[in-house]
Formats: sequence, C-alpha cells, structure tokens
Amino acid sequence: MPLRDYQIDTIEYKLPTAFKAGHKRVCMYGPCGAGKTQIIAELCKRSVSKWGNVTVTAHRRRLIKQLAERMKAFGIRYSVEMATLPDETWAVQDSFAEVVIGSKDTMLTRKKDISVRKTRLWIPDEAHAISGRGYAELGDAIGAEFVIGPTATPCLSDGSGFGPKLFTELVISTTVEWLIANKYLVPVDPYAPVGAARRRREGLKQGVAGDPVKQWIDYAEGMRTVTFCRTLEECRAVRTMFVQAMVPAEHIDSESDDATRDDAIRRLQSGELKVLVCTPGLLGVGVDIPELECVQTLVKNISPIPFWQSIGRGQRITAGKTRAVLLDHAAAVFEHGLPNFSPAWKLGTDDSVQFRQLRRMSEKA
Repeated sequence: MPLRDYQIDTIEYKLPTAFKAGHKRVCMYGPCGAGKTQIIAELCKRSVSKWGNVTVTAHRRRLIKQLAERMKAFGIRYSVEMATLPDETWAVQDSFAEVVIGSKDTMLTRKKDISVRKTRLWIPDEAHAISGRGYAELGDAIGAEFVIGPTATPCLSDGSGFGPKLFTELVISTTVEWLIANKYLVPVDPYAPVGAARRRREGLKQGVAGDPVKQWIDYAEGMRTVTFCRTLEECRAVRTMFVQAMVPAEHIDSESDDATRDDAIRRLQSGELKVLVCTPGLLGVGVDIPELECVQTLVKNISPIPFWQSIGRGQRITAGKTRAVLLDHAAAVFEHGLPNFSPAWKLGTDDSVQFRQLRRMSEKA
C-alpha cells in the first residue's frame, strides 16, 4: 500500500519539525481510517536505518497483530513480545529483530525479571491509553530519547488535554473533513432521539433513549451494523430484540474466542449478518471493517474517547459505499460534536475538548 501525501508530509516534515523545535514527546493525531499503522511502519523502517532499534507498544492483542502484519508487509524484521503467542504467522520472536512490538502488560511484567531493551524511539500506539497504569514505569524502562504517540483521540478520558508530562507537542497529520473531501472516508449521517438531543444540548444528564430495533429500521434498515451496548446482559437482550424482528443478528463478548469473533466479523462483512452486537471494548478500537455501514451506540459516551473511536469504525471506504449512519441513542453528538469534522484537539489542560466543541457549535448556531 503506497503512502498517501499527508502521510509522507507527516513523516518527512511535521514530525521532524517538532523534534527540531526541541520537542521529544510528540502526540500524533490522525482520525480513524487515516492510516496511522501505515505511518508507524514507515517511521520504524526509516528510524531503524538511522537510529537502530525501535520499540512499539500496544494494549490490545488485535492492535499487536495489526502492527506485526504491517511490519511484515514493509519487510521489517520484528519480534512480538506477548505473554502467550498464538500459533499464527505474524506471532514471531526474534532476538535480533530491529523492531520490538510489545504488549504493554507483558513488557511491564518482564521488566521486573529482565531488562527491557533500550531504544532511541518509542511508539506507544493508541496513545490515549498512555496515561493508564504502568505507562510511566514502562517509559522509564525503555528509556527512549524520542516518543511518538499516534492516536485518533488525543485526550484523557475526561476530555482534558494530555499536558506536558505526557506530550509537549501535538502534530495533526490530517483531519476528518479533509479525508472525507478527498474520498478517503465517507460522511456520516447522525440520528438521535429528539428528547435526548434537547437534554444533552442543554447540558442535562442523559441516559440512553429510543427503541434500538425501531431506530435501525427507520434510519439504517439493511445496513451492516455494529451495535455497542454497555454490558454483556444488554448485548444479549438487544441481539434477541433484533432476532425477534427477523433481523439477522449475533453478539460477541469477552468470553468469545478469537475464532468466534473473526467468524462473526466475516459474516457481517459478507452481509450474512446485518447486526453485530458487542461492547465498545471489543470492536471500538483498532478494528478495520470497511464494509460496516452503520454504528449504533447504546452507551452514554460521557468520554469523547469511545465516542470518536466508535464513529470511526463506520467511516472507512469500500467499493459502492458512499455514506455511513450513526444511531446515537444518547445524543452524544450534541456534546462531542458532529462526526464529519475533527474536534478542537489540544494538549492544554485548562479546559476539555467537550467545552471547546460546545463553544464551536454555539458560535455556528
């Protein structure tokens, strides 16, 4: 897959400019579907030839698999550090590898017994998770001079900025609106219950409203859909509602093995399933399903992170796809912003991205 112009610009101009200005911990924003894994692989390829070893970390098995497969495609010698390696071609260990792709938790555990390899560049993928437990400790163990943190949601869970302790510069690789205008993403049509929208717009507490099956039939019937629910019990109940309405639906959960999850995704892609129900933790981050046409969210989405990550699942392009639909049962768009425009991200901690989005929407009203 050739690099796009904005990816090259990010690698050859924007990131080097930040480093030359004295920043050593740089957060790199790219919307879901912007090809951040592609950028990571190219950064690794160039950094290996210039600096030597690179360490890339992630907090999900699926993310590690994607990174490994992309390194392999780029011809980069890599090694995977995980507690349990599956019997798959991407899961290799190589003590002489140029790039280490490590599970955050595994590397934290192993560093207590053996030293984590020192590298000049550390890339913590999905950098919005970097503030979680153990990342500071892991960063100290890796001892990298430079840190690049790619993410589609450059903020903490409450919407405030990372602050200088984590990153000192924010690089914008591209925006949602640019990607839509240049046919790299499809636009999203959002729908929300009227009462929920009014309450959210007025800053009042709002739960989930509306019948999920009726909303789907009214605005997205026939579209391949992922429906996000809060709990396993809700997933099962919502799946039953769709089946009773004669809609081909299935649910997956944390107890589903990888083969079951992959089979469900495959059937959704083929159209055999119309609705796949799960919690945001399963398919809300790092999942590429271009055939997905609708995202239905039955969670409050108080934090902007799951909101924007969930929307991104439906915006990827594929043949014949011209639009996507968001069924937002908690009307979170009235707090976090419309899906076809990048939020007002910044690293500062003096306010939240929600506050900036609300101010932006009121100014345009």
